[in-house]
Amino acid sequence: LDDALIAFRVNAMLYPDVPNVYDSLGEAYAKAKKYEKAIHMYAKCLELAADNRHAQIQIAQLQEKLN
Repeated sequence: LDDALIAFRVNAMLYPDVPNVYDSLGEAYAKAKKYEKAIHMYAKCLELAADNRHAQIQIAQLQEKLN
């Protein structure tokens, strides 16, 4: 998981305008139980692709875990 997080962060630096990069990074943070970081990544995904239903659902589910 740590290696995946590194790879996804590098990917985000290389491709900052690709929504799926942030979706994948959000998923990795969620698996690492870093929910606030995951929400931030999914929000970034939505900035680039407002209609990304997966990111919308994940944000809602992660916010429930924080409450």
